[in-house]
Amino acid sequence: MNTMPQLQQPVLTLPDLQRPVVSPCAGAFTLMCDENWQVIWASPELPVLTGYATDDVLGKNPGDFLHGPDTDTGTLDQLRECVAHKKHFSGEMLNYKKDGTSFWVHLSFNPIFNDHNEFQHFVAIQTVNTYTAFIEEQTRAYVTRMERQRNVLIREVHHRIKNSLQGVAGMLRQHAQSEPQAAHVLEKAIAQVRTIAVVHGLEGKALYNEVVLCEMAPSIARMVQELVLPDGPHFTVTVNVPERIRVCEQERVPIALILNELILNAAKHLSATERYSTLSVGVAWQAQLECARITITNPGRLPDDFDFAAEQGIGTGLELVRSMLPANGATLTFANRAGFVETQLTLSPPVIYSVNPSRLPHPT
Repeated sequence: MNTMPQLQQPVLTLPDLQRPVVSPCAGAFTLMCDENWQVIWASPELPVLTGYATDDVLGKNPGDFLHGPDTDTGTLDQLRECVAHKKHFSGEMLNYKKDGTSFWVHLSFNPIFNDHNEFQHFVAIQTVNTYTAFIEEQTRAYVTRMERQRNVLIREVHHRIKNSLQGVAGMLRQHAQSEPQAAHVLEKAIAQVRTIAVVHGLEGKALYNEVVLCEMAPSIARMVQELVLPDGPHFTVTVNVPERIRVCEQERVPIALILNELILNAAKHLSATERYSTLSVGVAWQAQLECARITITNPGRLPDDFDFAAEQGIGTGLELVRSMLPANGATLTFANRAGFVETQLTLSPPVIYSVNPSRLPHPT
């Protein structure tokens, strides 16, 4: 009766190293290694399946060019143990091609002995595991689908929050009109509510629930213009910030409220004769410093006793700004210039961050 051969120490004769032990299928390649686990021969399928030419791998340990960051360390430990004791190994392994692409293989590894049971070399047959690759691809597709559904849900939630906040702002507007004595306080609350609505509106339209700085700052500036200076052509907004710069999630509302207060303060401090002067908001990217600078200029002059750092002469509005200013990644300065006040908010990581350009939408 025929029996299956024992694989613990198969005894095979290979008189010529140029002749492979097996003829690999189109989805497999074979490596022969010496006692030090260095490649001494590779089958012709190696370049096709991995991108490595034979000359690239001769004299190298297979792990140096096939294994990568996600190759299972436990599996590698088992393989090293088998190499050290010249034993058979069989199992699944994640390999990497020359271009960095990962792929699963089933590795069948055997030591080869001659007729006198003397060790000759190792043979490693690596068969591309299409089933594992299929499961991996299906898992990736499922995760992508779930992330897309999650993003749609989150965007819808932000959209509804924005609409609700706009409704609240509308109610406050009605109260301000019916109670003129409270209009000043209510106008400030309206601006703050609408600012938060702007943030949720931007989050609601973002693909990855992200807020782009070059959209947030101008949106808040124009919102303030609608509230305070609706009829004047004297409000300018300039933006020169890469689209890849985002505002981190936990600081979006604080930064938005700070911008609202600073722009609102600058607009309301225009005197009656200066209402037709220019109030400008500029958003610029400082590439060398990896920071964004939002500069607000308006005609006027800071009081002599004004000192934002020392909390002198700043009023309740700037006290709120000071309390919301992030401890790391944000600085705020005020300065008197020739005929105007310059307010500068500088943002850097971790308040802002940069995304991979490949994630940016492509023009159609």
